[in-house]
Amino acid sequence: MAQGGGTGKNTATLEQVLQLGLQYQTKGNVPAALNLYADILRQIPDQPDALHLTGLCHYQNGDHQKAVDWMRRSIQLNPNNATVHSNLGVALIELGMVDDAKQHFRQAITLKPDHTESHSNLGAILGNHNHTDEAIRHFEIALGQNPDHLASLRGLAKLSVHVGKTDQAIDLYTRALRFVPDDADLHTDLAVALNLVNQPGRALPHHLKAIKLEPGIVRHLSSFATTLESCAFTSTDDTLEAALGNVLSCNQISPRTATKATLAVLSLKEGFNAAIERISNAEGSVEKFQPSDLDTLQEQPLFLQALRTHPLSNLRFERALTSLRQIILFKEAGKSGFHVPLIAALAAQCFNNEYVYALSDAERAKIDDLNNQLRQDILSDKDFSPEIPAILACYKPIFEYDWAERLSRKNLPNDLKSLFEQQFHEPNQERYLRDQIPQLTGIDNNISQAVRSQYEENPYPRWNHTSLVQNPKPIDETLKSYPLMLDIGDYQSPPHPQILVAGCGTGKHSIDVASRFQDATVLAVDLSLSSLSYARRKTEQLGLTNLTYGQADILKLGELNRQFDLIECGGVLHHMDDPMAGWRVLCDLLKPGGLMKIALYSEIGRKAIVEAREFIASHGYKSTADDIRKCRQDILASDSNAKNTLLHSSDFFSLSDCRDLIFHIQEHRFTLPQIEQCLADLGLEFLDFEITGSQQLRQQRTSINQGAKSERLKRWHKYEQENPSTFAGMYQFWCRKPKN
Repeated sequence: MAQGGGTGKNTATLEQVLQLGLQYQTKGNVPAALNLYADILRQIPDQPDALHLTGLCHYQNGDHQKAVDWMRRSIQLNPNNATVHSNLGVALIELGMVDDAKQHFRQAITLKPDHTESHSNLGAILGNHNHTDEAIRHFEIALGQNPDHLASLRGLAKLSVHVGKTDQAIDLYTRALRFVPDDADLHTDLAVALNLVNQPGRALPHHLKAIKLEPGIVRHLSSFATTLESCAFTSTDDTLEAALGNVLSCNQISPRTATKATLAVLSLKEGFNAAIERISNAEGSVEKFQPSDLDTLQEQPLFLQALRTHPLSNLRFERALTSLRQIILFKEAGKSGFHVPLIAALAAQCFNNEYVYALSDAERAKIDDLNNQLRQDILSDKDFSPEIPAILACYKPIFEYDWAERLSRKNLPNDLKSLFEQQFHEPNQERYLRDQIPQLTGIDNNISQAVRSQYEENPYPRWNHTSLVQNPKPIDETLKSYPLMLDIGDYQSPPHPQILVAGCGTGKHSIDVASRFQDATVLAVDLSLSSLSYARRKTEQLGLTNLTYGQADILKLGELNRQFDLIECGGVLHHMDDPMAGWRVLCDLLKPGGLMKIALYSEIGRKAIVEAREFIASHGYKSTADDIRKCRQDILASDSNAKNTLLHSSDFFSLSDCRDLIFHIQEHRFTLPQIEQCLADLGLEFLDFEITGSQQLRQQRTSINQGAKSERLKRWHKYEQENPSTFAGMYQFWCRKPKN
C-alpha cells in the first residue's frame, strides 16, 4: 500500500507532523501515529491527508472497515488524489468489495496514468477474474514504470503460465527472486514453471528451498510431489529425503509419486540396495538370508514410511518384499521383538495392497500354526513377542483374526497400535458407518447388482492420503487456471453450485471435488456400501462438511427429482450394461448451461488390457483373491505383450485395483468418433480434455483448441491413432448442456 502526504493550513508545521506520523507507522508504532493524526483533525477536521493516513493506520491494525470509512472521507474532500484511491482499493479488496476496488484503481490511473501500484493491483483483480489480456497489459505498464516491481513480476509471471508463455514466466520469477531470495512461494512458482517445460532437474532445488523455508505447507509439498513424476535421481541427501518424508506424511497429498521417488532415491544407497537385492535373490529361503539385512532396512525410516503409506508399484520391490515376508515368517530368531517396526511397516504395506503378493502352501500352514500359538498365549494371558501379531498381519488383516478384539484392549507398543488402528479400529468404524448411509434408490439392474457385488468385496480404490485443494475457487476460475487450464468458452460459475459425483467409489474423487470448488454442496453416490463407508470415514477424518453420501444406481437417479450445476462421472458409465442409458439419466439431472465431466475407456489406448482380459478368459481364472494372485504371477512369467503395460500401471500392484483393471465384470470401450456421436445424440457440447502433467499433450491441446470447436474431437482422434498410448488410462473430458 502506498503512502502519501500533502499540504493544508499551517503548511510547514502540518507537513512536519504528517512526516512524523509516517515515521511512526513505518516503525510499527501505530498508536503514536493515530494520536498525531487525531491532534491534526481536532484542529482541522477536514484535513484530507490526516484522514487518509488515519485510514492507513486502521489498515495496519487489520480493521479494514474503518480503513475504508476514513479513506472515503478523505476522497470526498480531495477526489483527485490517486494514492488515496489506490489505497482505498486495497482496503476494499480485504472486505471482498472487488468491483468497488476495481473502480478506485481505474480512477487512480485516470488521475495518474503512470501510477504503478494501481496498474499492478488492477492487473491482479483482472487476472483473478480471467480478464487475462487486460490484466497482462496493466502488469506490463507497471513494469514499464518500475522494472523491479515485485507484485507485477509475480502477477505477470502467473498469467504468462496461464497463456502458455512459460519461458517468459521463468524469466519473471527468476528476476523476482533476486529481490526476495527467501520467498518460498516464488521458489515453488518457479519450480512449477520449470517442470512445465520439462526441466524437473532445475525445478527440484527450488522445491527443496521452498519446503525448507516453509516446512509443512501443503502447497509447496503438493507442487514438489507433482514434479517428482518427471524426476530422475542420480544422488540423494538429507534435504531431499526429508522433503520426501514430509510428502508421505501429509494426509492432504496423494503419496503415489513420492513413493516411487522414495524407492528410486533409496536404491541409490549402496547398503540398502544391496540388502534389497540379497533378500530378493534369497526367494524366501532362510539359509540364503543375511540377518543384518533386516537391520539395514529398519534403519531407513523413509522406507518404513513408504511401506505404511501407499502400495509400492514396483516389481523389484514386490519380489523383495514377498521374499522378506517369507523369511520373517520362517526364521528362527523372529520372536525377539527387535524388528517390530520393520514387520509392522511390511504388514501395513500388505494391507495397503490387499495381500496381493504370491502365497505358498507352506506359508499358509505356518500361518495357521503361528495363529494357533498366539491365540493360546492371548487366552492364557501369557507373554508373547509383538512380532507375532505383526507377522500374522502381513498375511491377512487383523480384524479377521479371532484374537483381535481381546488383543486390542491390551497395552501395545506404538508400532502395533498403528497396525490395530489401520486393520482393526478403522474397519470397525466403516462397519458402523455402513448402517448410516441412506439408500436413495433401488438397485434392480442385473449388471448393476453384479458390479455392486464386486465393489462390496473389493472397494476401489483403497487409499490412505489424497490431494486436497487448499484454496477452493469458483468452478470457472478453477477450470481455466493452472493446472487444468481448460477452454470452457463463456461458462460462468453459479455462486453456490450443486454438484453430483455419480459413482464415487471410496471417496477420493468426491473429496477432491468437495475441496476444489468454492461454496459447493456435493452429493456423491455409489452402488457399494463398502466403498461408501470407506469414503465417509475418510471424509469425516479430513473434516469436510459440504459432502454427503448415498447408495444409488445411476439408472434410477431421476427419482431424486433434483438438478445439478455440475456432474462428474469418472470411470463409471463404461461398467454399465448400457452406458448411454446411464448418460441420458445424468443429462436429465444437469441444469441447462451446466457442466459435465465424463471419463470413458479408450478402445485404442486399452489394447494391452484387452489382451490381459483375453488371457484371463483363456485360462479360466475367477475373480477370487487366490486366482488374481495366481493370474498376476502367470502374466509376469509369460511373454505376453500386455506385461510391460501392466507393469507401468500402479493398479496392477494392488488386489482391488488389479481386479478393477483386468477382471471387471463389465467393460465397454469407446473411440472418439463414437463419443462424438454420443454427445450429438445427447445434445451436449464437447469442451476440452482434462490433461495434467504431460507438456507434450498440453501443447497438443493448445494447438487443437486453436481450430474450430466442431473439429476438436476429429483432430484428437487423428492424434490418438498416431499416438495410441495417449489415453491409455481413460478419456477424461468436459462437456456442456445448452443454456436453453
